[in-house]
Amino acid sequence: MLVVGSGPAGATIAFLLSRAGFDVFLVDKAVFPRSKPCGGLLTYKTLKLVERIFGFGLSELVISGVVERSTVRFQVFFKGYPLGLFHSECPFFFVDRSRYDDFFRLRAIDVGARFLGAALRRVDNNRHMASTTLGCIKYGVLVGADGIGSIVRKQVFGEKPYKYGVCLECKGKSFSVPALFLGDVPRGYSWAFPNGSVGSIAMNRGGNVVSAFNRLSGLCFSRPKGWSVSFGSTVKRHAVDSVFLVGDAGFFSDGLVAEGIYYAHRTAELAAMAIADSREPESVYERYLRKEVYPRIRLLKGISMFVYEFQLFFPLSVKVKLLGNFSDILTRIVGCV
Repeated sequence: MLVVGSGPAGATIAFLLSRAGFDVFLVDKAVFPRSKPCGGLLTYKTLKLVERIFGFGLSELVISGVVERSTVRFQVFFKGYPLGLFHSECPFFFVDRSRYDDFFRLRAIDVGARFLGAALRRVDNNRHMASTTLGCIKYGVLVGADGIGSIVRKQVFGEKPYKYGVCLECKGKSFSVPALFLGDVPRGYSWAFPNGSVGSIAMNRGGNVVSAFNRLSGLCFSRPKGWSVSFGSTVKRHAVDSVFLVGDAGFFSDGLVAEGIYYAHRTAELAAMAIADSREPESVYERYLRKEVYPRIRLLKGISMFVYEFQLFFPLSVKVKLLGNFSDILTRIVGCV
């Protein structure tokens, strides 16, 4: 089988299927470890998922330098007004994404996956043939884990998702306590994290992410980088004719904070289960998604409508009070379960 993309989603499914005895090629055009634009926030629920899938936990990630910091405290601001310092029931972790991605790629290689540093050019699913910069690969199963601009999704599924978010990030001043800034970006937020990540995200292209980011630009030590992000799943199909989409390639993330790492690991795990244990893996994978993934995405999308849309209508005093009371609930939903 062929897995295109060796970020968290690709590395996870390559690890699970290699361990199960499948012959897996893991293909990525990048030279690892490679730079990855990302805020680097890892939730507690993601850490527990990683522990279950890979069989190791926080201590190994700390020793390897993947996890740099953790905290149970965070501060929230609305239009510059401090809503308070909050405590989460579950810790949040901050990772170096270049180390994080490479760590799991190497775990897949350790159990037998063969890594090929090449770029995917074309997919002929009728012949089950993939053309790369280093030649052609015949596959029985193809997994698209090649990110938001997935070539696999475009060439096999022919789908172009219609909802993108926009993000800007720089490396800058490290805050001892992570800070979230609401009210500056319509349908979005800004952040300043202890790992030196400073950024702004808009959940649609209409959000004025540039002006919001400029308010934080004084914290930056480096030039900002911009990229597109997915939020919610706007792809209609995620499996067809022995081809599966996982992680950002399938537009799996929540519509509240655009968390993607959890969904990368989880959708990869579900796809591996379907491929390994079923005679009809495509329909089984879609059923797993409907049961395990879509309900969470829909819940967080609904919450995001409240958190972001009500900013347009209520007086400032009402917004401040509601957001302050709601912050603890949000951290439980996003980070713990």
